[in-house]
Amino acid sequence: MKKAFLITLAILMALSLVACGAPQNTGTEPEKEPEVPAEPAAPLAELPLNETITIDGVAEITPKSFKFSKKLKVGNSTFLSNGTDTDTHFMVVFDYKNLSTEAIDDIVPESLSTISFSNLVYDNTYKYVPGYWFKDDISPLSTGTLVCFYILPQVVADDTKPLSATVKIGTTQYALTVR
Repeated sequence: MKKAFLITLAILMALSLVACGAPQNTGTEPEKEPEVPAEPAAPLAELPLNETITIDGVAEITPKSFKFSKKLKVGNSTFLSNGTDTDTHFMVVFDYKNLSTEAIDDIVPESLSTISFSNLVYDNTYKYVPGYWFKDDISPLSTGTLVCFYILPQVVADDTKPLSATVKIGTTQYALTVR
């Protein structure tokens, strides 16, 4: 009798361990909704050359051109691309009318938030950091020239692989697709 009791007790203990270890489905878990893939973001509009973009009370900005050049002219100064034949500049030139109440120095202040560029991306891999320069001081209600430039290896300028950046003017982002 003791033997039967011990076997029964062992079976009950084994069953209780199995019952405690099994996951319980109480029916209170919320059902998982099927995952819907996110829609891709709409492509950015291309930076409109020769069209004025107005930021009320701040600036009127007109993208004029972009080009590769060995020389970067800023005011009365000319800079060579690190003084070597292996580098060049990629420049984006803007007319910039200052609608604010304060003058803008010829070296772009950190507070200039009306226009910004992302890195220039070559071959969807390599990134180059932008620099900015006004050719002259711009008094309130005056127009000057803003140059955004990148220093690149000449092989990037000579190649045909993709080269692009994103330009933010005010709150709107534009694509700058060089090729």
